[in-house]
Amino acid sequence: MAHRGQEREGDDRGHRGGRQQTSESQQREKQIAIWIAFGVGGLFLAILVIILVSSSSSSPPERQPGPLGVNIPPPPPRPAPQITTRGTAYALRTAAPVVKTAPRTPSLGTRAQRMERTYEAAKRRAETYAKDGRWGKAIEAIQGAEEEFEDLRFRTSDMLDDYREKARAAFRAAKLDADKLFEEAKFDAAIKTLKEASEKAGTEREIGEAKRKIEEIQQRKTVEAAANFVRCMTPVEQDISTWNFQGALDKATKLHFDEPEHQQQLEARLERIRFLIDLRKKMCDTVNGAMPKLTRKELRVPGGLDGDLMEASHDRIVAEGAKGNDQIPWPKFGPEATMNLALRAGKKDDPNYRITVARLLMEVGYYEKAKIQLTAAKKMGAEPKADEDELERRIQEAAKAKEKAEEPKAEPKADTKADTKGEPKAEPNATPKAEPKAAVK
Repeated sequence: MAHRGQEREGDDRGHRGGRQQTSESQQREKQIAIWIAFGVGGLFLAILVIILVSSSSSSPPERQPGPLGVNIPPPPPRPAPQITTRGTAYALRTAAPVVKTAPRTPSLGTRAQRMERTYEAAKRRAETYAKDGRWGKAIEAIQGAEEEFEDLRFRTSDMLDDYREKARAAFRAAKLDADKLFEEAKFDAAIKTLKEASEKAGTEREIGEAKRKIEEIQQRKTVEAAANFVRCMTPVEQDISTWNFQGALDKATKLHFDEPEHQQQLEARLERIRFLIDLRKKMCDTVNGAMPKLTRKELRVPGGLDGDLMEASHDRIVAEGAKGNDQIPWPKFGPEATMNLALRAGKKDDPNYRITVARLLMEVGYYEKAKIQLTAAKKMGAEPKADEDELERRIQEAAKAKEKAEEPKAEPKADTKADTKGEPKAEPNATPKAEPKAAVK
């Protein structure tokens, strides 16, 4: 019994312990449910507050009641613009055009008033130009007013005739001055006078006349300049042909020409003269420094004698002769001896040096020997076209000069006194009778 009672007491304790654990777990679940409820409610409340705040901020402000306490309803909202599929281009095409109104300008008066103002302004400008003798500008000022108002032609015709007559008179006076300058060979001054006069006259007649006269002066100037160049260079060329190279250089350096082409020709001749002086110096050094001495026979010096060449200078060569030393000037040295000595003074295997020797021979008049040297230079590969042209020109000029020198002189008039016996004497102041003019049909 006691044992059964203990078992029953143990069972009661176990049942009470199980009930206690069950009640504690239920309490925890209730607490968790309460907290979840609070969380959900708080979340819902926060969402509700946010919605209320946003709706209150977006709602339009309430209109204040009027003075009589009556609420005035707000105006109905404007309907939103309808976006159609036709687009902006259609809207621009169908829009009403904007009419632009021109700005209003102040009135310039009647046509007669404008014409009068134009006339007075043109007249003042023309008078100003006329004071300076600028007749062309004065005429242009009046003609400009006529182009704007044709009615002014009746008022300005006399004024234009007066200006044109004064322009012609001024040009005639300037032309006389230009003719005097032209006769005095002051060509540039004459051209300048005509240009200034034609610019001031400004009329087609005077401008054309000045142009024709200027062309005539230019042609005469060209001819005179060429003749002057030849005249000034003739002494220089004569000195070159006679081996007086230093004298030619002294004369040429004193010359100057206004024409660019003639000044360039002078510069070229100065360069050629210096080249001739240098080449002759090399030839003299060859004679003076030769060991053994060069002989007359070796170089084929004219004279038929043999002997050594003792010395050479700018004007002569001293050589042994039959009765002592001979003084041989360079022009008497002969073309063949000159060519042989010049070849010994440089590199005869050089085509450019052959052209150099040909230029010396050309300048002193040995044209056949110069042609031989140019031919040799061409065989060596050179192209002396300019030198060949110069040589041909010199040959033709020499031929013309020779023909002119050989022209027969005019025979003197025969004395007719011996054959006048029995013939009537002519009256000293008698004039021949005029022949009858041919009949004009």
